[in-house]
Amino acid sequence: GAWGTYNLDLPQNQEVLAVYTVNKYTVTFKDHKGVVKEESLDFGSPIVIPSEIPASYTDLETGKNRVFLDWGQVDDMVPSHDVVYQARYKNEDECHVVFRTHDNRVFKELFVNKNEKIVAPTENPVKEGYTFDSWLNGDVEYNFNLGVTTDLNLTPKFNLNTYKIIFKANDEVVAIVVFDLETESITEPAIPPKEGHSAQWGTYDLKLGQDQEVLATYTLNQYTVTWKNHNGQVLEVDENVLYGDMPEYNGDEPTKEGEFIFNGWSPSVSVCKGDIEYTAVFKSTLAQTDDFVFADLGEGYAVINYIGNSMDVEVPSTYLDKPVTSIEQWAFYGNKTLKSVVIPDSVLYIRYDAFNSCSQLTTVTLGSNVKLIEMDAFADCLSLTTINLPEGLIEIGDRVFLGCSSLTSLSLPNSLESFGSNMFMAAEAFVLTEYENAHYLGNQTNPYLVFVEMIDQTKTSIKIHDNCKIIGDESLAYINGLTTIDFGNGVEIIGNSAFRFCEGISKLTLPNNIKKIGIGAFYGTSLTKITLGNKVKHIGSGAFESCYNLTEINLPDSLEYIGDYVFSSCFNLSSNAYDKGNYLGNQDNPYLLLLEVRETGTSAINIHENTKFINTVAFNGCKYLTSVTIPKNVQFIGKSAFYGCDSLNKVIVDEANQVYKAPNKTAIIRKEDNCLTHGLNNTIIPKGVRSIGDFAFSNCDQMTSIEIPDGVTSIGISAFRYCMKLETVVLPESIISIGQYAFADCYQLTKINLSNNLTYLSEGTFNRCKALANIVIPDSVTSIGAYAFANTIIEDINFGNSLVYIG
Repeated sequence: GAWGTYNLDLPQNQEVLAVYTVNKYTVTFKDHKGVVKEESLDFGSPIVIPSEIPASYTDLETGKNRVFLDWGQVDDMVPSHDVVYQARYKNEDECHVVFRTHDNRVFKELFVNKNEKIVAPTENPVKEGYTFDSWLNGDVEYNFNLGVTTDLNLTPKFNLNTYKIIFKANDEVVAIVVFDLETESITEPAIPPKEGHSAQWGTYDLKLGQDQEVLATYTLNQYTVTWKNHNGQVLEVDENVLYGDMPEYNGDEPTKEGEFIFNGWSPSVSVCKGDIEYTAVFKSTLAQTDDFVFADLGEGYAVINYIGNSMDVEVPSTYLDKPVTSIEQWAFYGNKTLKSVVIPDSVLYIRYDAFNSCSQLTTVTLGSNVKLIEMDAFADCLSLTTINLPEGLIEIGDRVFLGCSSLTSLSLPNSLESFGSNMFMAAEAFVLTEYENAHYLGNQTNPYLVFVEMIDQTKTSIKIHDNCKIIGDESLAYINGLTTIDFGNGVEIIGNSAFRFCEGISKLTLPNNIKKIGIGAFYGTSLTKITLGNKVKHIGSGAFESCYNLTEINLPDSLEYIGDYVFSSCFNLSSNAYDKGNYLGNQDNPYLLLLEVRETGTSAINIHENTKFINTVAFNGCKYLTSVTIPKNVQFIGKSAFYGCDSLNKVIVDEANQVYKAPNKTAIIRKEDNCLTHGLNNTIIPKGVRSIGDFAFSNCDQMTSIEIPDGVTSIGISAFRYCMKLETVVLPESIISIGQYAFADCYQLTKINLSNNLTYLSEGTFNRCKALANIVIPDSVTSIGAYAFANTIIEDINFGNSLVYIG
């Protein structure tokens, strides 16, 4: 290189550029006689080997004829120096053997006589991420037991190594993914949720040839807390509130016109667990609590009975500094003076028959947070003309407005997900919206929200409006002539018993918008084949029970829940066999649901690795089964899955399962909430369990005693029902609730202690406990449900001093 020109006499700044000239180098090819080819070439230009092959010659020392072999390792491009390539020769009667690396470099070179055997190099070539296997001659493994007869160019065969990425969260293995160095990408497992946290996996390198451990990193979420007045007015918005922090309102005290005083917030202010709105709650200075009988439900109070005689009643929103959350069964039943009632925003549930037969009741004002109105709640309220159903209401039970002869209209909230049967029976004045031979009920924006009934039931087909979301409970039941259903484009929910005993239906294809199939929806129909859409998440109990002709059904991958006895008495239903079980699924996964164990006399069974659901009583009658392993993909196990498995004493859950665990192999525990969902006769409840699930030990008829450890706060519905030999139960002081019929039909139960933190006994708790002769009800219990001690031999019962109600 050289610098360009510049002028020192020029009075100004100058730019001088370097000028580069490509160097030339001599490239020489020589044979045994001398130079064959020589030329001067630019650096980096291609090198061309001589086209003429050097001649053979006779070695004067050995007398052997030497033939040209090659020019050695010739560079592709001219290097930055002169270079000489010398011709290589071999004896004419020799064979040239080259062992090469994976990238075609010479690993080892041999010259051997013809028919002479060679041995493989003592060291093997190396390729990152691979293991050497053998030497290949072309595509065939070379046989070193044969003599060499020609020149050989041997290449290595490598086997691809596999490595593991172990994904761990909370010190537990979530998944193990196998990869190799040719893997471009992997599907990361879902990170187990941790309430109030966002999560992401740590880094890993698919080009790193070794096992790797990847940990989940959890970060506290930030949420928005909104404070509103009773009328929806936003009072304050707090952003970036961390999960677990206690929200704090810093504005002026909310006010409400009239005889009201501020009485806190609904829901009650608690540590932040998500975006939340708090609405100001006011207490009427006119409201009286003396006219109500309350029962403590733990986190709130229930109205058990109204004993006043006012015509206009406002239910208090709080009692003893706790919210009033429910109006219980028969609370106002048969009241003949009540004309109007205001239910506060704190109330979530209106129970069975709560206002049944309140014949003078005309106006009901429901609070904004009511989620459920149960069966017959307002039945035979003959004077009822006005009731609001708030947005957020999810379920309206059967016959809620039966006999409400003065009720003419109703506006349903869009939040509704369940609409009971016989809703307006004997309510002749009620007006419904008509479309294509059907009656609908909705609201001003969408009058077709719920399909209520078919008008002319002699017709063979029905077309459902495109804006319909719900097919109401029993709305098409018992219509034997119905053969064709056009579901439209909007239906998301098929209600309970919607098509019960529709014997004319043989084949159905449900559209993809349907998400939920209710309890007994197709019970007793003549279906032979049904195709479910790809968005079905929920199939209710008995949905296809007694469909004797049903032979074919697909279960989509979208499924999240399947109820009890969904396919009971479907005697002709085709299933997929694997090991000793029968399965249902779809084309991509025929083993989605373990329907039943086919060979009940077995002592062991292998559940398919792709199974996600285990059916209710799937192992029914497997009395010789001693151990069972739940695979990693199982995400739902039906209640009483191990019914009749008298010998079962060990249950193992794959460590990579994201939903369940079995830390001591005697019980299955749901990871999300540490709920014990399935127990055995020999279960020892491990520490850390927070609740005993519904039906968890039901029918464990070899169990004689159980000790529930401290920390367990609740026992679910029928949790120990039909434990025929259960004699003693030890409950911790941490128990605050016991579900309905939790210990019913425990015929030999003689001793149980109740926690001093228990606030109520549910319906049927000890029903038919025929050996239970005495019990102490602690002072903390305020109410005892119906049939709690029915069919017992109770001789001595000591009631606590807080008891206000016995059902």
